[in-house]
Amino acid sequence: MAEGRWQRVMPSPDAISRMPSAISHKPCQSCCRSSRCRTSCSFPMCFCRCTSSRRATGTWWTTRCMATGSSGKGLASFPGLALVFSNIDPMTDHSIPMYLDLDYYAEKNHIPFTISSNLVRALKESITEKNSPNQLQLIEEYSGLFFEIFDGYQLVPFSRSASKVFTLSFPGETSEAFIMEMASNKILLSFESNYLRQRSWMQVAVFGCYEEAELDHAKKSFSRSLERLFESFSSRVNDIQSV
Repeated sequence: MAEGRWQRVMPSPDAISRMPSAISHKPCQSCCRSSRCRTSCSFPMCFCRCTSSRRATGTWWTTRCMATGSSGKGLASFPGLALVFSNIDPMTDHSIPMYLDLDYYAEKNHIPFTISSNLVRALKESITEKNSPNQLQLIEEYSGLFFEIFDGYQLVPFSRSASKVFTLSFPGETSEAFIMEMASNKILLSFESNYLRQRSWMQVAVFGCYEEAELDHAKKSFSRSLERLFESFSSRVNDIQSV
C-alpha cells in the first residue's frame, strides 16, 4: 500500500464521524455534495475510488479528502499495489488489522512492511510512459469513437462517451461470434469472469499505452465486425418471422 499526500489537514472529530455517510464511487457527482470539514480546509468529506480513471483520463483531486486506486487498470501496470491519496491526517483505529492502518504507514515513513520492488518499478515505468498529453488525448479521442460505434448498436447501456471501460450486452448468440472475431484480429476482450459469463456480457477497456495505429485498428475491427454480425442476426430474425 502506497500513500500520497497533497497537504496535511485534520478535520474535526465530528466531521470524521460523518465520513462513512459520504463514501461514493462516483467522483464529482453525489460525493461532491456531501458535508464539508468544519475546519479552514473546506474539503468535501468524501472518498473517491479512482481505479479506472487514474491516467485513463484527466483527474483533479486537490479538493477531495481521500482517493484510492490500484496499480492496475487505468495505470496500466501489474495489479497488487493499493494506492491511497490523502489531504487529511489518518487516525489510528485499533479495531482494524495493522496492515490496513494508514496511521501506522505514516509513522513508518509509508513502508512499514516488505513491499515488492518489482511492482513498484513496474508502476513507475507505466506512469512514466502514460504521463504524456499525447496518451491522454489518444485515449480520450478513441474511447469516444468506440462508444459511438457500440452505442450505435445499443450495446453499451451502462456506458457514456467518457467511459474507458465498455460493458457490451449482445442479443442472442452474437456475443460468442464477436469474441472469436476480435481474437482473430488480435483484440482480446474480458469475458471469462463468472459475473460476466452469467449475464452474457463482455468488456472492452482502454487502459494501456497505445500507438494511434493500434487504436485505429481496433476501431475499424469493431465497426466491420458489428456491421457483419448484425446484418447476419437481422437476416436470421427475418427468416424466423417469415416461417
